[in-house]
Amino acid sequence: MKKIVTNSQNQIVWVIDTIDEYDLNNLDGKEIDAIFIDLPIESSSYVVNLIIQIRQNRWTKLYLKPIFTTISIEFFFASHAKELIDGIEESVDAPNFITKTDEINKIIDKYIDLPADKYPLLTVYTLQLLRYNYARRKDLTFKLSEQSMIGYTRPLLFIANPTGELLIEILGELARIAKDGYIDKKFQDKLHLCPQCHSIHLIYRETCVKCNSAHLTMHPVIHHFRCSNVSPEKDYIDGEKLICPKCHKQLRHLGVDYDKPSVINTCQACTFCSQNSNLVTQCLHCQKTTPVEELFPFTLFGYSYNDRTMEYLINPIDPLQLIENFLQGIIPFQDFLLQVEQAIIKFETTQIEETSKDTDLYLSVCAFAFEIRYAGTQRRVKMELYVDIMQSITDLILAFNEEFNTDHLNITFYHGKYIMLADCETIVQNKSDYPTELLNRIQEMINKKYGASIEVSSFYKPYKYLKKSNSILSFIQQIATV
Repeated sequence: MKKIVTNSQNQIVWVIDTIDEYDLNNLDGKEIDAIFIDLPIESSSYVVNLIIQIRQNRWTKLYLKPIFTTISIEFFFASHAKELIDGIEESVDAPNFITKTDEINKIIDKYIDLPADKYPLLTVYTLQLLRYNYARRKDLTFKLSEQSMIGYTRPLLFIANPTGELLIEILGELARIAKDGYIDKKFQDKLHLCPQCHSIHLIYRETCVKCNSAHLTMHPVIHHFRCSNVSPEKDYIDGEKLICPKCHKQLRHLGVDYDKPSVINTCQACTFCSQNSNLVTQCLHCQKTTPVEELFPFTLFGYSYNDRTMEYLINPIDPLQLIENFLQGIIPFQDFLLQVEQAIIKFETTQIEETSKDTDLYLSVCAFAFEIRYAGTQRRVKMELYVDIMQSITDLILAFNEEFNTDHLNITFYHGKYIMLADCETIVQNKSDYPTELLNRIQEMINKKYGASIEVSSFYKPYKYLKKSNSILSFIQQIATV
């Protein structure tokens, strides 16, 4: 049974002072202004679970409601707890309780619910995150978390997706919203992730440059000033003294007789000695071993709000973002990545079977994007017309690609752009001016089919990539979100 009270400022508060099971899915958040949990410290685990259930609720009018408790739950829920509640107060009449409740409700009353069954979960999660922080006037920065896939998370994301597997995609969505001018991004960190699964949980190892064993021992190298001899320290050791193996003089004082400019690595597996070593990583999540220079570089941005933020939060769904759901004849982005991965495996298998010589796989990635507006204005065309135009463009691209007469060409549509991939040899042999001619044909088709009232501006950028490792998949994911 819910206990509803009204405080001194006529705010309607749901007071939870008994342990009970509540059906949150059937609770109308519009009926209340705030939630006040008045339970003793012994009930802290129940309090934590209840707060998580409320914050995970899909209804805007409930999960965004201000929550106050009489006890601190930080000890029981680490640092994330601070941002899941709005304060610790003794009563519903406390000044801070009244002020915060009023401020938060003035904002969330303007929001509308987003049907999760009609829109991508990615969009729903991103909007929940932005709405929650904006209602509390807090910038969106990410917190360190050992449980998160990339080492960072947010409290709301942590309870919905503890491992952070969706975070990379959510960050891509936030970048798109920032590009549209609704939020402002600011640098937070530069990360290097596993190129296969994007985990930051990596073991770093120095390995032998000859046999790749990690069983290395390091010895300082001594440089004897007097005779200029440079040898491992073990060659100088004579009992408790240091005796130069070249001139047989005793070395007494570091910095006066000698210095130690570097170290030498001796491999215990193959006995090879070298001043160099390879630095590689092994992912704790997918077990992939990767040289550090081939890790996936990822820039993490935090976000702050601006004058246009509320415009997006009130009416966030731009149907044009969902265009890939309507286009016929192209493959989904994840299937596209899978096809690329299979092409790489096929290439490597053929290379092993046909030659012992290590050769390179040249790939060309082309990214196309189109802005379609009414001529002479900044207004984008209506959804129905936009879908029709984009389908016409898609049909033209597919027909044009048949001229290549090759199965090496793949095409997808992701984050508002077409992405095509082919081996460079195919591009050169068939049509070196491929992008220019394709864009010209698209413009001609638009003018002929839709007339001068439609204005299409295009963006094209080619990327050429010399494949040395499986990091090509990360490379494609990078350009897909540019």
